[in-house]
Amino acid sequence: MYFECRICKASIPDERVEATGSDLCIACAETRVGRRVGFMDYGHKTAPSLVMLQADDTEAVRRASRAFRRAR
Repeated sequence: MYFECRICKASIPDERVEATGSDLCIACAETRVGRRVGFMDYGHKTAPSLVMLQADDTEAVRRASRAFRRAR
């Protein structure tokens, strides 16, 4: 089953809709939201969490990358 992108009407696989809950195709999502970068935050030993950052915020990405390398 395929869904339709809200902006460009391209078909979206149902796996993407289930995984992300998005009603946008990948191309429209990247132009609308921008690229994102994810890191695991190991601040708590039993439950690391995923931290998502905008890729164009280079200082935040640098700090998160450095913290990620230290925590591992």
